[in-house]
Amino acid sequence: MVTPLWDEISNILIDISASGTTLYPEVYINAKSSSSSISGTMYLEKYTSRKWASVKSWNFSGTGNVFVSKSYKGTPGIEYRTKVVVDVDGEKATATSGSWKL
Repeated sequence: MVTPLWDEISNILIDISASGTTLYPEVYINAKSSSSSISGTMYLEKYTSRKWASVKSWNFSGTGNVFVSKSYKGTPGIEYRTKVVVDVDGEKATATSGSWKL
């Protein structure tokens, strides 16, 4: 795994897990400065028709670091992943998790 070199972002951790048919997408954004402004959107995506499509999204914002964790009732047999698009003091980044098939 290659970690991108960002000017404003220290780390992006992104994951998805499930219990039964309930999915738990989550993301942690850590800025290099505790005063940095963070804003973005976390997406829950499903794999359908040979492409990824968003089924739910959550906006977030904060300063220094942000943790977002949500739940979503999924459909058995469908593959899901988490995606995040974030802006930290004007620096934009996108990340995706591995997938989880219910």
